[in-house]
Amino acid sequence: MLRFLSVIGILGLFAAGLSALPPDSGTQTDLAKQVVELSNKVTALEARVATLEENLRKITVRIPQQFPELKELPKGWEKRYFNGIPYYIIPIERGSEDKAKMIR
Repeated sequence: MLRFLSVIGILGLFAAGLSALPPDSGTQTDLAKQVVELSNKVTALEARVATLEENLRKITVRIPQQFPELKELPKGWEKRYFNGIPYYIIPIERGSEDKAKMIR
């Protein structure tokens, strides 16, 4: 939609610029051909915008599940906070909770 409005604005500025030109800068037939060509381009762009907007409505976004659902939490997990946001330390192998305590 924004492209369509931009094209209309540009065509308006172009038309204003053509009206400000002196009459000897181009023949009326040349100007008429330009108007027809620009009208055809606007029609083609309107059709393209309509197609793109229709395609945009068809797009669905699926957000994958970030964490697997756990029925039981692993032993040794710890809930901590950073700037008020919780995060979890979860050992990934047996005996790693002892290693984590040694690191602290």
